[in-house]
Amino acid sequence: DRPETLSATWIEKWMRNPYRVYAEKILKLKILDPFDHDVVHAERGRFVHDVLLEFVQTYPGDMPKNAVQIILEIGRKKQSELEHIPPHWYYWWPRFERLVEWFVDEETKWRKTAVPWIQEETGAVEIYKNPATGRKFIVTAKADRIDRIKTGGAAIMDYKTGNTPLLYKLKDGTAPQLPIESYILNKGGYKNIQETPNLMVYWKLSGSHAQAGEVKPFDQIDMSE
Repeated sequence: DRPETLSATWIEKWMRNPYRVYAEKILKLKILDPFDHDVVHAERGRFVHDVLLEFVQTYPGDMPKNAVQIILEIGRKKQSELEHIPPHWYYWWPRFERLVEWFVDEETKWRKTAVPWIQEETGAVEIYKNPATGRKFIVTAKADRIDRIKTGGAAIMDYKTGNTPLLYKLKDGTAPQLPIESYILNKGGYKNIQETPNLMVYWKLSGSHAQAGEVKPFDQIDMSE
């Protein structure tokens, strides 16, 4: 009855609370959203991801000179496609403008050393198979973005509109998203191409007045352990 496939998101839930995997994946129970469940932050996070995805896919080479205006226009287009725009989104828009300006500045510097390669793609690796029963266990992870570093190897990147995990949480398994993506990449689980993961990095996109964004890189931890 144990699941044969788990995503990095579910492995994080497993590390934090093993019973949840049993309850939801085996007993098929679903947690109901609380009455005060706040979906605003998640909606804004998806919006930022979608806007940046379209921009990077459209302009994978040199950055256009009017990149800020292009991204803002993509944002306006996607906002107009929403069935309902809550009033608080209009108050949030100046924050979005600030994070876009920060992103363009940082992306321009970043592309001097790296080239966009994979965006919003799910990779998978089979890490166990029982030769007697044929049962297997597959790990999957959807990568926000993986770039090829010009000097060799690749950078695993994750956009965060909220808080970013600390290094010790990556190492102790309670924040396994980037390490799992690195493992899958190293085993050829993305596009069937084996690539060396040299860097894991979070791009925090807050849009605040004090700090509109922040790049938090982590040296690649040993994936063989």
